Amino acid sequence: MATKVETADDGSQTLVLTPDKDFLATATYPVTVDPTTTLAVTTDTWVQNPDYPDSQISSQELKSGTYDGGTDTARSYLKFDVSKFTGKHITAATMSLYNYYSATCSTSGAATVAKRITSTWSSSSITWGAQPSTTTTGMASNTGHWGYTGCAANWSNWNLQTIVQAWADGSTNYGLQIRADSESDSTTWRRFRSANYTTSGYAPKLVVTYNSYATTSSLAISPSSVNAYSGKRYVTTYTPTLSAKVTDADSSTVKAQFEITNDPSYSGETSYSYTGTSSSVASGSTATLTIPSASQLAAAHLRMRVRGYDGTDYGAWSSYIYFVPNVAKPNAPTISCDPYTEQTWTAKADSGATCTLDTSSSDGQGYLWGLDDSSTPKSVYDTVDGNGGDPLTISISPGEDWHKLYAKTIDSGGNISTSATAYAFGVGDGAGLLTPGDGDSAARRVSLTSTGKTTYTGVTYQYRRGETDSWVDIPVVDVTN
Repeated sequence: MATKVETADDGSQTLVLTPDKDFLATATYPVTVDPTTTLAVTTDTWVQNPDYPDSQISSQELKSGTYDGGTDTARSYLKFDVSKFTGKHITAATMSLYNYYSATCSTSGAATVAKRITSTWSSSSITWGAQPSTTTTGMASNTGHWGYTGCAANWSNWNLQTIVQAWADGSTNYGLQIRADSESDSTTWRRFRSANYTTSGYAPKLVVTYNSYATTSSLAISPSSVNAYSGKRYVTTYTPTLSAKVTDADSSTVKAQFEITNDPSYSGETSYSYTGTSSSVASGSTATLTIPSASQLAAAHLRMRVRGYDGTDYGAWSSYIYFVPNVAKPNAPTISCDPYTEQTWTAKADSGATCTLDTSSSDGQGYLWGLDDSSTPKSVYDTVDGNGGDPLTISISPGEDWHKLYAKTIDSGGNISTSATAYAFGVGDGAGLLTPGDGDSAARRVSLTSTGKTTYTGVTYQYRRGETDSWVDIPVVDVTN
């Protein structure tokens, strides 16, 4: 697309991109306008043997090759700042030098090559006798010649994708050497405009197209819970939802690719492997994927990881989350209380009672319980290992009345038994109100039920409207049996 830089009166600059109207009219939105990056050279110089052995850093030109079979030979040195591309995927990189003079227009001779420099050097102190080392890895070639009779001055281009990718991957950027591939071939003589050239627009440049790798964070699997004592994560369904936050530095839409495999720390288990990719989400959003029922998690110990995908590149894999499928619900517990026997009236014990909760399930980490509260709001956990269905004790101090102790089993994965066990017992002289319960609300009628010793032959109900009122018998005529 058309690209230009506008400079304001205060010197600030704005990059202006002009996409084609016809393209925008038929595009599927959202559209990401992703410009290439053009880098100006940060330093350049040249040396020539034997006439110019010292750095020509102030020169308005750069030279390479030979014009007399190698008697006079020139090499140029350049450097671009590519630090912004660290960790990026370089999809294209083109260095351009404005070639205003050549010894020929032919393209059949030896090439002019761009080599990656592999040691330190100074553009102000480099000499022919002390030049930095180079490598042929990623070396780029150009055989075009411009600035001779029949081939007017023009830009010459080198494909530096491999070299710039090496810099982006962590190789130190020492810059580039421009030289003839054969320094005895007189057709290689070329002269280019340097960054010092008085007319703007002809300085060396590097145009880079790149893609950022998507990153991930906040990897999760749901529903799941971490056992407080064993530290293991348990998943309580065979079709859990996988999720992760995916981010792309280029603001592209991103997908998350999830992978589940066996935990290699456990051998001999059923082999399992699943890989799935989420739908696209906006950068910085959470991508989710639900494992299909056909891919039941059969293995006992598994691990999961994720990586982002922006449509061009996959990012790095995340670290693993380890988990264990635990879907079956445990059996409800048994209850026994000392000194209060089930379905029996017992005199009130001043020290309260000790109740033992136990389950036939071998998998458990504790129990939920409630005295006269079927919602079982309280809990007691296995603080030893959190793995076995071990008996645990609780202490209760019930008042004189008929009571029910409710309890449910919690297994190592946090699954709760489907049903609750109810343990009914009486405390005191043998009279207990069953309904209404504490906190109940009634409209026009209320159910009155009670329990007592089998030797009792009647019951009296009383009410009062406040703590300071006296108790009043409910008239028998107001009660329907």
